[in-house]
Amino acid sequence: AAAACNTLKFRVFSARGLRHKAKAYLRINAASGNASTTPGAEATEPNFAASFLAPAPSPSSSVVVSVFQKSMFRDRFVGAIALTADQFAGAQPRRQWYSLGDRDGVEGDGTRGEIEVMAAWEASMSPVGAPVPFDP
Repeated sequence: AAAACNTLKFRVFSARGLRHKAKAYLRINAASGNASTTPGAEATEPNFAASFLAPAPSPSSSVVVSVFQKSMFRDRFVGAIALTADQFAGAQPRRQWYSLGDRDGVEGDGTRGEIEVMAAWEASMSPVGAPVPFDP
């Protein structure tokens, strides 16, 4: 039998309160690698409906979820949150709004906007490398 691997499983539903109407997309950064979504339609409250699995071997394992605005010349950073495995240990998947903060995901004051995320830290029977999309 395969050994269980701890995994941070999360879904980003949408954003609200963004400063500008934007073709927003997500970048996911974990110790094991990165992933991103494709830019959506211009909106101040974009829907992402994007799910990811990221390796989270220890309670201190973290993932930074950043929101970017697609631009013709240079994409613009909007804000980020950090999810750590210990926030979700031993709990049912929790869906809540997080205030976007700086590039390290330090929670902001809400002026950058918010994203709605549901996450859980769980054992997975298949090892996961870099963050990967999945269908819940």
